[in-house]
Amino acid sequence: MYRPAQFKLRQNVPADHEDGAREGLAGYYALCTAVDRNIGRLLDTLERLSLADDTIVVFTSDHGDMLGSQALDLDNRFYEESVRVPLLMRYPGRLKAGEQNESLISNVDYMPTLLDLCGVEVPESVQGKDLSSKPESSYSYGQLGSDAEWRMVIRGLDKLVVDRSLEVTHLYNLGQDPFEMQNLAHDGGSRLLRDGMKALMKDWMRRVGDRMSGSGLRTR
Repeated sequence: MYRPAQFKLRQNVPADHEDGAREGLAGYYALCTAVDRNIGRLLDTLERLSLADDTIVVFTSDHGDMLGSQALDLDNRFYEESVRVPLLMRYPGRLKAGEQNESLISNVDYMPTLLDLCGVEVPESVQGKDLSSKPESSYSYGQLGSDAEWRMVIRGLDKLVVDRSLEVTHLYNLGQDPFEMQNLAHDGGSRLLRDGMKALMKDWMRRVGDRMSGSGLRTR
């Protein structure tokens, strides 16, 4: 469906990975086209059955794909190509068409947001928040139980990553470095930012029960 040569690669795809990245993109965009066509069929059916105005449609994903960026493929990575996913919602009765929300969002926010849109009370025990509350930071983790285990917190445009020992391995400013090619983890001038972001991560871990007790002590 698509010619590999037609794709412009991201700046963080190494030269020796360019051919494979273009091949991967050709297949990836063919799959995206198939999804797009079938979403169109679904939306057309809702319109035909006069259900569109009273139906919440959510388009999202559980992960992205590296597609050669940082010389990596597939998912379960802390880089933006893997963790930044689409989230579109359509609900004509409550949501204005074309409106954008720049808030940091996690998958756990979907359920309380949908409950609020449906007029259902959100249980206090849920970890996520209704997106109308505009969370200031986002927390995620991956490859749990392996040597490559990672945890990540994003606040504004700053992004911090730690390893399984909770040692800082990566620090980026996504505004100045959107392709994550300048790791500031060991930059002396970023010490205060690094310490503040790590404290924020530990607070997230305590709140969601991730290797931390309610008192903030680490657990095995």
